[in-house]
Amino acid sequence: MSEVHRGAESRARKFDSLDGLRGLSALIVVLFHYGVAAGIDGVFAGYIVVDFFLMLSGFVLSHAYFSKPVEIGKFVRNRIARMWPTHALIIVLLGIGYIVLKGEFDPQKFLMKMTLTNNLGFGPDRPMYNWASWTVAVEFWVNMVMVALFAVLPVMRHSLLWRGTVCGLIAAACYATLFIYPGHLDAVQHDYGPGLNAGFVRCLGAFCLGLIVHRVYALHGDRLRPLLGVWGGIIITVFILALMLNPVVETRWDFLAIIALPLTVFYYAAADTWLSRAPAALLYFGKISFSLYLIHWPILDGTYLMARRAGIAVDDGNMLVLGAMSLFAFLVSIAGATLLQHYFEAPMYKKFRESHGARQKREAETAARGGWRAAE
Repeated sequence: MSEVHRGAESRARKFDSLDGLRGLSALIVVLFHYGVAAGIDGVFAGYIVVDFFLMLSGFVLSHAYFSKPVEIGKFVRNRIARMWPTHALIIVLLGIGYIVLKGEFDPQKFLMKMTLTNNLGFGPDRPMYNWASWTVAVEFWVNMVMVALFAVLPVMRHSLLWRGTVCGLIAAACYATLFIYPGHLDAVQHDYGPGLNAGFVRCLGAFCLGLIVHRVYALHGDRLRPLLGVWGGIIITVFILALMLNPVVETRWDFLAIIALPLTVFYYAAADTWLSRAPAALLYFGKISFSLYLIHWPILDGTYLMARRAGIAVDDGNMLVLGAMSLFAFLVSIAGATLLQHYFEAPMYKKFRESHGARQKREAETAARGGWRAAE
């Protein structure tokens, strides 16, 4: 089977297990951030899951766009439609909330969040207006960099050698930079200079690894599938858990994740075992994962704010109080993400796609009528 044919065949598959893992990852990130807010952020390295998100994004976008001729305009429009409306809605609501409840407003930070220019090294990245949304900005601009690269080097679409070489060199440079400073993967606020933030470097490296994994999957997934037994998945899963549950966080041991995470993505995409199919049970959380990721931090912040105003001693380290607040915020986050995804995220994305399709149809009809007149 040719490389092109195998790539086309792989694009016809739906990755329920990866969607389920996306949902599981969102839940882990929520728990990790709740631990950070409660002052117990050293319990496990949940930030490694963010790198899985970014790597999975590279895999999925390669599957959807980068294995065929890239339409830059379409890609950019779809990424804006997918990432910006929900993000912008939450930032606007938070801007209003900060003014009403805290009497604060930072126009520079608000504008940077709205234009997705935060966490790029262009200004102070204060933890306000949804701190967890830093990934939206860096992922969007990494997407723009990579679509431009694929347009300049179209040979990367089908050649594992070219993609592995170019993306491998980029990923190696990114992780070498992070290894030197800050020396771990929980890199968000560190700036190397104007226009270069550690969060962007981290995202670029993970995204490139995801692109490589997808190309390997597209070309060799069918042949390697019989070799991917249950024990292989167990070993990979234990490896990941050992990295995450390591009590010593934010060390250079984090960089073992750049081995474990690509193996995880490949295994759950290509294998056909009960273990590889198990995450599909979490498809619901995969469906709401983007909304959940965007909404959970503001809800947690709001829960603490309301508790303090109600006179609840949230800063005394009482684990019973903190646990009850975390459970409340978790349940509200799940409910809020469900409503947000169903009534705003999905309809907005669908409306944008339909409106653009209708506009293209009208333009085609206008062009056709012009052609008929010319022929007459």
